[in-house]
Amino acid sequence: MKLLKTRLILSTICLSVFVLQAQVHLVSAKRLVVDDRYDSFPNKAMSQVLNSYKIRLGADVSRTIGECAQYMTVEAPESLLPDFLADQLFLKANSLIPGGVDFSLLNFGSIRSPLRKGLITVSDLYKVMPFENELVILELKGSDVLSVFKNIARNGGMGVSHVKLEIKGEKINSLLINGKVLQNDQIYRIATMDYLADGNSGMYALRKAVKRLNSGLKVRNVYMEGIENLTAAGKKIDIQPDSRINWISK
Repeated sequence: MKLLKTRLILSTICLSVFVLQAQVHLVSAKRLVVDDRYDSFPNKAMSQVLNSYKIRLGADVSRTIGECAQYMTVEAPESLLPDFLADQLFLKANSLIPGGVDFSLLNFGSIRSPLRKGLITVSDLYKVMPFENELVILELKGSDVLSVFKNIARNGGMGVSHVKLEIKGEKINSLLINGKVLQNDQIYRIATMDYLADGNSGMYALRKAVKRLNSGLKVRNVYMEGIENLTAAGKKIDIQPDSRINWISK
């Protein structure tokens, strides 16, 4: 038995030395572009089909859908672009279910580009929201809603609609939902995106939803529809700060 243990120890040492001494040398490397130059028998019919899609796609993404009255970006704890986008989630969710929703929320990380002042195209919205997330409506108990806003307070803000939140020292100082004090036993309806509903970005409490409605609607399309509705009404994207989330020092 002692001899076996000795052999195992020696084998382990030898293997460790071998691994530590192993080296990899790059002999050569070359970038090879693989494109239609290697296609000996190009399919003209297929090329025509692809080209037609390219033309149509290019025309669609360059289509103007509205106009923004000012430059809008993302800043904590609250800023114009998250406010505007959260409003669009709220409005769309309200149109989907009787009685509507109580509030909406979205994470700053889902917004990947500002909206510039001037004409807005489909392409601009793809830059703002490049992900394929979908609108989700949740029903959540008030005590769990409180946990959601505790996380928002710790992390310095989020895009919200129909919420008034004061944060002091990374904690909730005051919270109103639709102008009313949060009730722990009440069921609240929340418009958000599937990414957050699945508990990402620290939104673990959202996984406790007593009911979940998957709308099947892309969040980006909800944003575009909201902008197009403003345009149809002869309006620009124009939103003012309204202190939805505030940091207070005293």
